[in-house]
Amino acid sequence: MLSWTYFGVNTSIEGTGGQSCVNYITTKRRLLESACVCIIFMYTLHRSYFKLNFDNPRHPIVQTKFRQILLLLHTFVFGIEIGFKLATSTLIWVLNPCHILTILQILLLASSRPSLRTVIFRIHVHMMNGPLLALTFPVLNTRFLPFERVTYFVQHFLIILIPTTFLNQNSEFSVEPIDDFSWVTFSLSIQVLYHFLILQPIALITGINLNNILCPAISDPFPGPNYRLWAVFHQSATGEYLNPDHQIYQAAKWFLRAMAPLTTTVDQYKLSSLPTDGVTSVRFQPGKAAPQFLVASSWDCTVRIYDVASGSQRLYYQHSTPVLDTTFSDTVHVVSGSIDGELKLFDCNTNQNQILGSCLRAISTMHYNSNIQACITGSWDCTVRIWDPRASVSSNATDSKGGAQSVHRQPNTVYTMDSIRNQLVVGTAGRHVLIWDLRQMHAPVEQRESSLRYQTRCIQCFPNGQGYILGSIEGRIAVEMFDPNPEVQKKKYAFKCHRVKDGDKETIYPVIAIAFHQGYNTFATGIYLLIIHFVITLCRIKCILRDQDIEFIT
Repeated sequence: MLSWTYFGVNTSIEGTGGQSCVNYITTKRRLLESACVCIIFMYTLHRSYFKLNFDNPRHPIVQTKFRQILLLLHTFVFGIEIGFKLATSTLIWVLNPCHILTILQILLLASSRPSLRTVIFRIHVHMMNGPLLALTFPVLNTRFLPFERVTYFVQHFLIILIPTTFLNQNSEFSVEPIDDFSWVTFSLSIQVLYHFLILQPIALITGINLNNILCPAISDPFPGPNYRLWAVFHQSATGEYLNPDHQIYQAAKWFLRAMAPLTTTVDQYKLSSLPTDGVTSVRFQPGKAAPQFLVASSWDCTVRIYDVASGSQRLYYQHSTPVLDTTFSDTVHVVSGSIDGELKLFDCNTNQNQILGSCLRAISTMHYNSNIQACITGSWDCTVRIWDPRASVSSNATDSKGGAQSVHRQPNTVYTMDSIRNQLVVGTAGRHVLIWDLRQMHAPVEQRESSLRYQTRCIQCFPNGQGYILGSIEGRIAVEMFDPNPEVQKKKYAFKCHRVKDGDKETIYPVIAIAFHQGYNTFATGIYLLIIHFVITLCRIKCILRDQDIEFIT
């Protein structure tokens, strides 16, 4: 009956709603969060209510022209906002807290009762973090009509202007003493309960992400499965933790203990439906600052695609033999190679896979290069092959190329490789390192011997394309530069890592993975320890990249 209030919401826009938004966190987690949060804040609401006081009687402010003009302007702007919502069949958005604040302020300016003004003023002044965040991180991707975005900023500016203009400790527009936390606790409790008891049920029924109660906004500073807990925490920290009321302080501590099972660490997420054997490769979906999917290959012959936010398995497909490596060719296609040399392409939209071709022996490593829009594989058959994932099953899949566009012989078994822009670095048995130009693959640009004494296990190119990093089975890292100029080559170096000393004995772990953080110019190295387990240690390295000293994490 009320579908007309929300059927105009375009849930295909990220952060507005839809099934993916509803499934952003699991039902079990949502229920546990809601139960714990509601119990805590019902308690704090009850405790703070009986401690509210108005201090000394205040002298009411006489109705002024300025206040009347602000009331008229605020009502007019809000009326336009309501008109936009009606015109676009998105009236449901008026349930968002900033619109509720606008209604409270209109009532505040229109009321003639000093006590009611004081109550509204003190409650709403502790809700100003919402409008400030809305101005700092504006969400405008649902506003398309002329002047709709202008109205957004005018409305939020007025929300902040009114309390700052009328604040007067000698009037009903006064705030409580600085050591009185009853009002801030009361206001915070109302906000939290409004989100979990009113907005959340409506959002779940309609599928509309009311004030980001279902999933984080595109500009949310705390994306991830714990984003709701972070929102509750950062809004309550300044008030709850400093409250002299011992009972409320104890409630806050109990709340943190209750939430502990849900918040292991900030940057760690547990996935469900894990592989039944060792993991051989993990890759994030490309092209997005916050990837939606993660692909993992395994010795159990499967390739699994996970939803990063919820930690749940979304899709999976199988090979007939263990899968050694996998990667995304674009945001919706996955390429994988197995021990029997089979190369498969999987379409996440259709849930279908096809065979692109095959190598004579196992496909040990692969990388998708966006410059040439091709997938590059390395194999135990001593070849590097270039494939076009956009092509259908090749008619010449049984010829000497196995369906590949081109085949390039290597001096020995290919263990690892990486590419950046037009450069390809291949690491083979015998400690060979070959540098290729993807535009001219008739011969390698340069063939080097690894500066590390033992077998090369992994290679990763610098994001800026100036060099690459080698990891070996001896627990060493070498930083190498592409430019053969002697002055540039002076910047290369090597160091030990992942070594544990126990008395006279030293345990050395092979480096099996290297990954760069694109935003911070840091990298992490991983080792194999009984099961796939990444151990991260800190090490300060000096390397000139873009004429700056960069701190690397390895």
